[in-house]
Amino acid sequence: MDKKHSRSRVINVYTLILAFTPFLASINAYLTTDYFSFYFLLASSAAISVGFVFNWLKYYDFTKSYILIIISFVIFFYVSYDAAQSGAYLYYFPLTLAIVNIYDFEIKKDRISIFMHFLLNGILIAINILTDNSLFTSDFVSTEMVNHFFTFNLIFSILCMGYFIYLIIYMNISQKQLINTLTNEMMRSKTFEESKKTSNDILFAELQHRLKNNLSLINSLLRLKMEKAVLENLEEKINEAAHAIQIVADANRFVIFKDDTFCVPTEVYFNGVLDSWVSFKNNKKDDFKLELENYEINIKQAVPLALILHETFASFCKHQKEANTKHYLNINLTQRGILRLESSMDDFLETCLTSEQLFQILVEQIDAEIAVIDKRVFEVRYENNVENKTIESASIFA
Repeated sequence: MDKKHSRSRVINVYTLILAFTPFLASINAYLTTDYFSFYFLLASSAAISVGFVFNWLKYYDFTKSYILIIISFVIFFYVSYDAAQSGAYLYYFPLTLAIVNIYDFEIKKDRISIFMHFLLNGILIAINILTDNSLFTSDFVSTEMVNHFFTFNLIFSILCMGYFIYLIIYMNISQKQLINTLTNEMMRSKTFEESKKTSNDILFAELQHRLKNNLSLINSLLRLKMEKAVLENLEEKINEAAHAIQIVADANRFVIFKDDTFCVPTEVYFNGVLDSWVSFKNNKKDDFKLELENYEINIKQAVPLALILHETFASFCKHQKEANTKHYLNINLTQRGILRLESSMDDFLETCLTSEQLFQILVEQIDAEIAVIDKRVFEVRYENNVENKTIESASIFA
């Protein structure tokens, strides 16, 4: 649509100029009392103005040929009518510029049109030369009027040429600016595509890295659980390992991509960890109280923290069963980077800190530190940011 609009506007500009030329000449004819030329030139101007209608109807090619043919015959007529000395032939120069500029030389159809217009004007010029400019000679035009017409035609033809040259320069500059704009758009688009490709490559690499870490973590969980399975109930340890694996899977199920980081919503994820444990062990949920602030936590921190809870649940249930007494376990997770664990068992927290190998390893994975409040309360304190190191299988095996 923009290209068609620009094309229509250019044709309207040339139609206006070519219609204005005989109109201004008609005023000059009226002032010199050449009433025949006055009416003839007015009629020519009106005929050229019809080009606006053809252009509005979107007959673009016809409009261009129509206005150029009319002005060619008007010039042809006045070269003979006013005599060659009147300078009517000077209008062939701006007409040549108009023909060259109104058509697009890169289009074959327009090249043919340019050739046909030049051929037509060449034939008309040849006719005037062969007839010695006497085909339409007027006895009304005096020598004084011829000199006056020459001055007028010289000045106005130069003005027309100057304006056409200005149009050519303006259109070339506009076209150059358009090309620069399109080039810049293409460069920006290319940069965006390259940036998008790079981002996708990074995202894919991160996904591959997470998959490797998760598989390594699962392998480590199974190995560490099986070490205890020799001395303890094999089925129970396998079930605990299955729950730990489910925790890793749930992290990937709830993961979201935010600010170039893989995050997990704490409320959904950690409540799910607790619910799955209660269902797995057939515990009463009243034994556990989970309080947490709802925010998006980096998955590199979420998985180790969830596994710390898993180990805490396992130790809690084991010692509660051995003591054959009812106890409670309170868990509090804050966005400041504090996981607070509190139990009614006197020896429970000491067991978590000294006996559970995986518990200690997981704490190290998020660069956390253990702060013992008293014999029933301790906190896992870590930096809540996205720069924590990724869980690697080698560190878990260590």
